[in-house]
Amino acid sequence: MGERKFKQSDYMSLQLMEIESFRMALSHQSEENVSFQDAVVLWIAQGYADEFRTQYMKNKGEAEPATA
Repeated sequence: MGERKFKQSDYMSLQLMEIESFRMALSHQSEENVSFQDAVVLWIAQGYADEFRTQYMKNKGEAEPATA
């Protein structure tokens, strides 16, 4: 259980760093400050959360096997 907790913490930390980078890019593009909350909403709505999860699982070797 401790191993899973560590993985969850690692996953969340990495995703938070990616969201912050995404927020900074949005702020730079719009030349206005984008709140972290708005960045999270856009991160999820634009599918980046799912993409991040898929890539994270592949990198950890835990991706589900492909189905026919």
